[in-house]
Amino acid sequence: MFVGVAPSAADRFLVFGAGANLDPALARIETATNLFEGRQNSRSLLGGAGWSHSFSDRNVLTGAVFGLNGLDRRYTNTASAEIQPGIIIGARDWTRNRIEGVSAALSHMIGIGDLTLHYGLEAQRGRSISQNVSNGFIFNIATQQFEFLDTDDRTSASFESTRLYADVFWRPFDWFEAQAGVQGSRIEVAGQDNDAVSPRLGIGVSPFEGQWLRAAYRGDTLQPIAFTLAPVTTVSLVPNTLPTSLGAETKTLMLRWDAEWSPNVFTSVEYQRQDAEDLSLPIAYSFDSIDIAKARVERLAASANLWLTHGIGVFGTIGTISSEVRSEEAPGADVPFIAGKFARAGVTFVHPSRLRLTVAGTYVGDLKGNLAGRAIDDYWTSDAALTWETPDRRLLFGLSVLNMFDEYYELVPDIRGPGRTFEASLQARF
Repeated sequence: MFVGVAPSAADRFLVFGAGANLDPALARIETATNLFEGRQNSRSLLGGAGWSHSFSDRNVLTGAVFGLNGLDRRYTNTASAEIQPGIIIGARDWTRNRIEGVSAALSHMIGIGDLTLHYGLEAQRGRSISQNVSNGFIFNIATQQFEFLDTDDRTSASFESTRLYADVFWRPFDWFEAQAGVQGSRIEVAGQDNDAVSPRLGIGVSPFEGQWLRAAYRGDTLQPIAFTLAPVTTVSLVPNTLPTSLGAETKTLMLRWDAEWSPNVFTSVEYQRQDAEDLSLPIAYSFDSIDIAKARVERLAASANLWLTHGIGVFGTIGTISSEVRSEEAPGADVPFIAGKFARAGVTFVHPSRLRLTVAGTYVGDLKGNLAGRAIDDYWTSDAALTWETPDRRLLFGLSVLNMFDEYYELVPDIRGPGRTFEASLQARF
């Protein structure tokens, strides 16, 4: 929910809030010697308030406060007879994790001739609280005796983060732009400091009408609370998101060519090379993850959009990804769960009554399911989405069908991805 008000021509206020409750499905794995079953419930509440004051057309001061409260509850029941012959080890675990924090941000943008200067300060503070209750046992098959091991652990850790940034955007001509900046961040989690100074540099050139060539290099550090007033793009380029740990830095080189060949044909080609640290790759339908200290990911993708008139558009993307583990976990191996090949194509129809229908197919190939290189079969899925917006544009209804042909595919080794799934949504503007 977003509520905004402008009490004067120079001032603007915004209050927003959002909540989510998830009960994701988890796989049940049962063999002759192993059992795993689990449940999870996640709840999150976030919100904030912001104020912006314009001293002049290109002189704007903005302040904001953000808050986060998240709760994650997990239950697992496991048993294994493979650890030692004649011994069965099992446990029931209940885990409860809560994170709460607040962030304050102040930002100033001022234009001076062809330059736009954007600088600011952000500070965050919060804590995480964890509790784990376990009822474990060891059963000796030969003696038919149980040994019980019960635990109840409670831990808490606080975090603090500060970030200073300054960014300059220069556009002396309609066909040329450049951007440079630097961000300094300090993150303290449970008494451990992580400092980083991340530069940002980008340039964009339009050699011909409708053609743009852009290049940028930047570093990004994952903050505890993602909300920010700092620039999120560098000459309109945005790094791909990687699942890194708190405080980890990702360095990205980006190259992009955008082209408008006619009012009906648009294309783009983009290359990104990312050097990431502290990757934490979640394993679908489980509570586990694959952790990698250092990795490189290179992505090349080409997209095309064709407007056929009468409200019909065709789109398509094809790409390839090369990834490499660069730390001791598995030097030279592919990073799991990152597709080596991918493609997506579809058609969209938009009716003047604000009805929109999209049908698309997605291809994913050359996947690895673990650090040992276990291959996952290539697969195609098809999706459809229908939306309608009311005449006053205050309500937007949506209905989607994912994997509508119920294609069988694996997300991780021996674990099937979601089958045919229906989703409904409602968005309201006030």
